[in-house]
Amino acid sequence: MKASNLFLSQRIELNLEPNEFLKKAGFVLNSFNSQKIMIFPPLGSIFLNKLEKIISSVLLENEILPFKLPPIQPFDLWKQSGRKKDFSDKVVYLKGKTFGKDKFICSPTNEEVITNFAIKNIESYRNLPLNIYQFDTKIRDDGSSRRGLIRTNIFPVVEGYSLNENEKSLKESFEKFRDSFEKILNLLEITHYPLEKREGYITFVANSKKGDTKISHCKCSTKIYNPLEKKCNQCGEDYKTQLGLELGCLMSEKDNYSKVMDSNYISSKGQKSNIFMGTYGLGLTRLLYTIIEQKKDKIGINWPKIIRPAEVMIIPFRNSQEYLNECAIIENDLKIKGIETIIDDTTGRFVKKLERADIIGIPNKIIPMLGNKKGGIIQYRGETFLKNKTIKDYNKIYSSLI
Repeated sequence: MKASNLFLSQRIELNLEPNEFLKKAGFVLNSFNSQKIMIFPPLGSIFLNKLEKIISSVLLENEILPFKLPPIQPFDLWKQSGRKKDFSDKVVYLKGKTFGKDKFICSPTNEEVITNFAIKNIESYRNLPLNIYQFDTKIRDDGSSRRGLIRTNIFPVVEGYSLNENEKSLKESFEKFRDSFEKILNLLEITHYPLEKREGYITFVANSKKGDTKISHCKCSTKIYNPLEKKCNQCGEDYKTQLGLELGCLMSEKDNYSKVMDSNYISSKGQKSNIFMGTYGLGLTRLLYTIIEQKKDKIGINWPKIIRPAEVMIIPFRNSQEYLNECAIIENDLKIKGIETIIDDTTGRFVKKLERADIIGIPNKIIPMLGNKKGGIIQYRGETFLKNKTIKDYNKIYSSLI
């Protein structure tokens, strides 16, 4: 992978706020001169692909199965659920010969679609519970898009749904998704805490300077939403308010959708019963934003290893073809060993390239040396830890990276 294809800025400052930093570092770019629609160039796409693999692995471990819903849906479903009037000015409509006028919308969320699926496909208690997830791109026109990745009109998510026989089964699915989301956030090394907005509605929140919700906390670390009392019941201390960024949520819908859309199944006793449903989700770009905000130190982004964009940046001492050829040989050998590598073939000062690699979070740097003293130098996050100018191959370098 060549740095010249990664849309890296020549100058990336570590003190930039996360949205600007991610643009300079080539993870996101604005589209159509709009702050509300983002493009994910190679590094951003690599991050999302790795994230999806991590999430899928955890969910499948908990027997939450992949599913794929259509990206559009008939808006009349929302009439059945009673939400059409409230959302009519917040959705994106499709028009054309196939879809008619204002009859189909780009899917902003899928509760109605899942309920309709249950009506057509769930007949017996033997089909339940059903715990499913999908990766989706949400498209909304709610007018609240602002602040870069925190809130845009089009954004990637992982969303989950559970269809259950009763409230007991729904609680089991709810906990299964809760455990999965907690594990995902821990694997990403994101400092977070679950907050209960109300019974059956939990959000995962991270501290953030540009968060979109206010969190009250006290000396004993109890955190809640907008307390009704002025002092904490746990320690008697006054609450203080800080900003938090919601990363995702878990919501028990019980049988609310089943009641209004007539979604039911035949129970083990042969009775017609309502289907219970839970909805669950994590915002993928909010996870990216939070990692950048939380994992930045005086050197650069200290990515969790599991989501790091690459392990090694190979930086030629000179930008000659001879040096670039040597870099390609090293890259190929590292690729065979399963080590993800970037060659910095861009123009610019050598020292600035070293700094940039640290800032964007590529921890290992190999600097091949040619001529009479052929060998290499390795740095890890700004510090040289292997300098060998007499080696004929790079075995020592490789072994230090594996």
